[in-house]
Amino acid sequence: MATTETNVNETVTINRQVKAHLDAADRELMVPDTVKSSAELWAAVRLAAVLTLKQRGLPHETDDEILASIDILDAQENAAGKIKLKYGAAGIFRDNASHDFMELDEFLFCRPSATEFADWMQALLEKKMPC
Repeated sequence: MATTETNVNETVTINRQVKAHLDAADRELMVPDTVKSSAELWAAVRLAAVLTLKQRGLPHETDDEILASIDILDAQENAAGKIKLKYGAAGIFRDNASHDFMELDEFLFCRPSATEFADWMQALLEKKMPC
């Protein structure tokens, strides 16, 4: 089982592996290396999604399974597609990690969406499901 760490500024418990990717993204941004930072942000987003989907008993092995399961999660949470939208928006970091097209200002503008998604998934991971 993954260990967790409480972020004193948030009420969400952050999985240490997700936090490690977010921290690595911050370190790479200080260089600044938006390609490596993007890879770490995407790793955090994907891992946060996988952990939540796994906890909910939803398929999570492949990208197609993750997308289909996020649709189910959206329905379970009455999120009206917002979870899938945030996940898709964070995909820009996956693409930047592969193709290096983002300028620093664009990267900084988009970055909050990735951390917000990771936080949202962590909050859902902690949420008790009705029986």
